[in-house]
Amino acid sequence: MPKKKVSFESDVLKQEFAAAKPAKGKKYYYVIYALIAVALITAVGYYIYLKNTELSVDWYGYGKALASLKEDHSDYEDIIIAIGDDVKVTKEEYYKLKILNDYTFDGLIIEYNKYIEKNGENMTAEEKAELKPEVVSDDEILESIINTEIGYLEAMKAGVHMDYATAYSQVNANYLTYKDIMDIYEPQDELYIKAEESIKQMELVASGMGVSIDEYIEYLARDSIKILAAAMLEEQWQSEFKDLDFDGTVDDYISYKYDTARENYTINIYGLG
Repeated sequence: MPKKKVSFESDVLKQEFAAAKPAKGKKYYYVIYALIAVALITAVGYYIYLKNTELSVDWYGYGKALASLKEDHSDYEDIIIAIGDDVKVTKEEYYKLKILNDYTFDGLIIEYNKYIEKNGENMTAEEKAELKPEVVSDDEILESIINTEIGYLEAMKAGVHMDYATAYSQVNANYLTYKDIMDIYEPQDELYIKAEESIKQMELVASGMGVSIDEYIEYLARDSIKILAAAMLEEQWQSEFKDLDFDGTVDDYISYKYDTARENYTINIYGLG
């Protein structure tokens, strides 16, 4: 229970900390809520992540890998995707997602092994195999990049306002909300525990990158503009879905909207070779 009544506990905040199990067998995009980047994991892997207060990720190492990305990959400026005449995506975006995926996947495997050690004797081999996280392919990473770019372009067409100042305001507000939660809730409360873990995650990544938390928030804001715009557009699509007689789930509808939007663009994938 909170130490005192709070007014900031909005629907958005409640959604942030929701731990609903996704549809079985479906792959999901998710944003680690510090808004580091988008990663792909299996639905059950996501479930295991949500059911643990801490995901065993080396966030400090992740930050170091981000900071040395351009030093480690001399081809980071090579164009891998072109959308229309104006949008050019470089390998830097691929490497960011690849680094995030590698570090979070390692964490998911650790949590999976813990789960199997605790519950495995009551599970069949098929159940264990179904739960095991899967490695995300390069093609899936490229697809997620394309969707983000298309989502951003469509969001701008739809009048979604998103720029650095707006993104910074959102990211910083999230960080301050975590701080507020830790001030208001008791340490044993779930909201407190998750807020504390999010703060730790951000601080570890910042430390690994060799920057202050304020500088890291600025980095996140710059890096999250397109992701946030696409997310806001998806919220509009979710609202549309409620009033439609669509044959499928809301996730199917969002996938349909992305597929439909992609028909409006010429997309060239040059690959990673």
